Amino acid sequence: MTTIEDMAQIEEYLVLIQQLSSDEGGGWMATLPDLPGWMDDGETEAEAIADVRSAARDWLDQALELGRDIPKPSLHHTLIDEAELP
Repeated sequence: MTTIEDMAQIEEYLVLIQQLSSDEGGGWMATLPDLPGWMDDGETEAEAIADVRSAARDWLDQALELGRDIPKPSLHHTLIDEAELP
């Protein structure tokens, strides 16, 4: 069985995080721009990121089993990492 690890590591997908206001319940929201509609939240930044990656990994594994196309991670991740290098 093919898994997402055979195509790309889930960590290769860019995760955007945003602090939620107290009116929104507080905590943090994480989204995956390369996988529209995927978002999750958590009490901490790390929890939000872990939750959104876990949910996305489950969806991507199922999509592969069903033969659906999987979006590739965007180049933005690479560009951001390179821009942060000294």
